Amino acid sequence: MEEIEPSQTMTAMQAVPCLCRTKLFMTVEAAALILDMSVDYLHVGIREGRIPAHRFGRAYRLRRDFIYGFVTTPSGAKFEDYAAAWFTRHNAEVAV
Repeated sequence: MEEIEPSQTMTAMQAVPCLCRTKLFMTVEAAALILDMSVDYLHVGIREGRIPAHRFGRAYRLRRDFIYGFVTTPSGAKFEDYAAAWFTRHNAEVAV
C-alpha cells in the first residue's frame, strides 16, 4: 500500500490532543510542546513562582489562555517578560 504524504506539516499546537485546546488548563508537557521548551525549564519556573500555574493534586497545570497568549505575541518577546507582565495584569484584575 502506498503511503500518503500530508499536505502540510503539523505544528506543535495541532499536535496537542484536542482536550488541551478545549479545557481551561493544560499539562506542563503539552505547554512545553507548544512553547518548544523543556518540561524541566517550565517546572523550575513554576516552583520559583516565575510561571503562573495551578496545582491539582501532585500535578501542575498551566492556563491555556496564558500559553496561547504568549504564542500569539509578536516574535522576539521573551517568555519570562511575558509571564511577569501576565502576573501583573492578572493581579490587577483580581484586586479590582
